[in-house]
Amino acid sequence: MRLLNVYQAQAARVVRSIGNYGYVPDTVKAVVDRYNFVKYPQGADLVMDVASPKPLTFLQGKIVIDDRAIVVEKMEIYQGGLLVTTRSNTTDSILVLDNALGWASERFGIKYEDIFPAPMYFSQLEIGLELPLPQCFPQVSTIGSAISKRLSGFWEQPPRFEITGLVFHFDKFKYPAHSPVPFKLERRAENPFEKEVYWTEASLGTDDHVAVLTEFEQACLKATK
Repeated sequence: MRLLNVYQAQAARVVRSIGNYGYVPDTVKAVVDRYNFVKYPQGADLVMDVASPKPLTFLQGKIVIDDRAIVVEKMEIYQGGLLVTTRSNTTDSILVLDNALGWASERFGIKYEDIFPAPMYFSQLEIGLELPLPQCFPQVSTIGSAISKRLSGFWEQPPRFEITGLVFHFDKFKYPAHSPVPFKLERRAENPFEKEVYWTEASLGTDDHVAVLTEFEQACLKATK
């Protein structure tokens, strides 16, 4: 399995804030100065309504942590938490997130208490598989043929259908509203099938996401030997 691109590596903490940021325009300026954001809240977007879930959103920033520059795609400040998105790894997102909370605590005198013991993760990746997805499930290959045979005569050349994706979900009725997104793996629409390029997303950290995909591919390779 080849990791081709990281499109989103997102980490968030849900916290209880003890204190406040003061005059929001001054807070925004301080955040921009520290993280070098290109786009940031202005005008009416500076209003943080306690009753509204709308965050203060900052785009395209950069911060040096441990002598390494980390590009921050997005930072969202909510009334009850902070969400950071990078395109490198969720470990980088956590570094920025913790850096921001620590800095804000010193800069604005705010104390933070975690409402949940662990952060929330979300990642979107582009990967390459060694084995074509249909070969992982030879038992359903006849379904694609059955679809092609039953297409109407309108089509001059009936295309060959095959399995192009997988979704791992759970029973939403048995879990609370705040639950993970489905684990998805599907062919990348912008690429011909022979390239074996796939899009995948999950409520996992980048490294765990890659580990699951590697385990899946190894299981497929073992089953086809």
